[in-house]
Amino acid sequence: MNSNISLTYLTLRFWAISRGEGTLPSFPGPTIRGAFGLSLRRIVCHLTHSTADCNTCILKGSCAYSVIFEGIPPANRIYLRKYPRIPQPFVLLIEPQKQRITLKPNQYFTFGLRLFGPATTLYPYVIQATILMLKRGLGKERVPFILEKVCDEQGNLIFQNGNTFIATIHPNTLTMDDKVSQSIKQIRIAFQTPTRLLVNGKLSRAPTLEQILRAMVRRVRILLAFYGKGAIPDVPKNLLDATRLSRPVNDMLHPFHVFRYSGRQKRQMTFKGFIGECTYDWHANDINPEIWLRAASLVHIGKATSFGFGRIDYEVIE
Repeated sequence: MNSNISLTYLTLRFWAISRGEGTLPSFPGPTIRGAFGLSLRRIVCHLTHSTADCNTCILKGSCAYSVIFEGIPPANRIYLRKYPRIPQPFVLLIEPQKQRITLKPNQYFTFGLRLFGPATTLYPYVIQATILMLKRGLGKERVPFILEKVCDEQGNLIFQNGNTFIATIHPNTLTMDDKVSQSIKQIRIAFQTPTRLLVNGKLSRAPTLEQILRAMVRRVRILLAFYGKGAIPDVPKNLLDATRLSRPVNDMLHPFHVFRYSGRQKRQMTFKGFIGECTYDWHANDINPEIWLRAASLVHIGKATSFGFGRIDYEVIE
């Protein structure tokens, strides 16, 4: 595959300290996403927040809020033409817990966010919006936080509480090259956050490797189309054909439900997915899926990735 095909990305890690008591959901991705979007809009939107429509705004192509959060499609798009929105150029990095998160004063709370493509240059707005979001509070009790520091993926300090500046950082680059293992016997995929895969319009509870790889290919190709550089890689038919020979040899997937109140729809919503890990055998010695696995581990797969869903890790066993 051509190494000129690339996608820039930037990972931010946030360390916050609580200043009150309360609780957060066991998977607070939807809580953080909603509060983050509201705060980002508050700091950049020049229109009345309650009535503003990004589609009619002449600044929508350069506004940090619309670029990061609204998913406004470009003109003359080829992909997803039937959809009013395109995938947002970010994912949340959240660690799910077994039960609701109990917060007490001076308790640490950590999470992350990964930006893609042109959105990587807007990270100062993301940090400022996060400061405001945490100050306003999270959860039903609106527990306030102080943002202590922000680091990149390598642990380099970007911002620290008390500073009046944000350090300059440069994004990383994901390339679709062929630097992969030579031969594979098994593939272990760990679904680290709840994952929602649609198969024939229905949520899958026990996906096959073919279904997983199809979701990976679709997700990666769409992000490359809207936010990447270079030609969009073709659908790897030989790879997808090879996945049909694979069978699970160690299935440890289980259901995971996430409850969320939608401010836009004014109702409680339930996100159903699965979490855990599964190992699949692999029989096609001349075909390697590792390029797509590596890309998917950065961009997530499935539905609702901007909530933090669909984060995976993988291991190839030679």
